[in-house]
Amino acid sequence: GYAQVTTNAPGINVNVRSGPSLTAQPFSTVKTGDWVRPQGAPVAANGHKWQRVVMEDCKVGYVSLNVLRLSEVTK
Repeated sequence: GYAQVTTNAPGINVNVRSGPSLTAQPFSTVKTGDWVRPQGAPVAANGHKWQRVVMEDCKVGYVSLNVLRLSEVTK
């Protein structure tokens, strides 16, 4: 199912990275209101909790749960 993104600060975009690390290359962003499909359990690394997600364009990446929240999975 899908989950809706809510960032911790209004109006900011959050990086979607190629791996669960602050040094992993960002290749896209998400913002409040975007939908993603979480995959698996969060992974702890670099003082962050990382969630693997599939974006609406089917690209797969990681977002930090330290700077955003995901709604309950729906759809």
